[in-house]
Amino acid sequence: MKESAFDPFTYNSSVSDRPKTSYSEGKKRAEAYLFQNMAGIPITAIRLPVALGTNAPSERFTKLFEKILGKKHVPLSNSAQPISLVWANDVADFLYWTAIKKLSGIYNACSPETFTEGEIYELFLSVLKSKKKISRINYRREKKPFYSKVPLTLDCSKATSQGFNFTPAFDWIRLEASQLLSKRGYNPS
Repeated sequence: MKESAFDPFTYNSSVSDRPKTSYSEGKKRAEAYLFQNMAGIPITAIRLPVALGTNAPSERFTKLFEKILGKKHVPLSNSAQPISLVWANDVADFLYWTAIKKLSGIYNACSPETFTEGEIYELFLSVLKSKKKISRINYRREKKPFYSKVPLTLDCSKATSQGFNFTPAFDWIRLEASQLLSKRGYNPS
């Protein structure tokens, strides 16, 4: 999705049904409110996908690795759609970069590739040098961190065309996984 796919300047940001507002709708309304009501003040909106890394506050990356290490099979949905990811370190660097460059407007921040849930797990298993099998499951049994019924992808070409380079996910996932495994004394050979 390009930045232009959602225009906060024309979006109706009424707050009449706030208790029933979803997380994504709340984000749209907040962005629309800022852009529509803060005329004359430079505003930068950074749109992020799932941010991962061993330093990310959600610990999603660490928890996933621990889960994969402890299971015989890695459960996977039959119908997962592609998603974008971003490295937590890139998020920090990108926020700093936009401030230093005094950029305003809307920017997507993500690694250049998109992944399905299965591709993410395959990458993690390759770092582990694991022969574990990925098994297909019915999703009612277990919540998954990378499952989506619809594509959740971002296009970061606006930021890259202005000089910021996001780290390819293959590189940062391998780096983070190797460091995490080393801290835990795990030798995947």
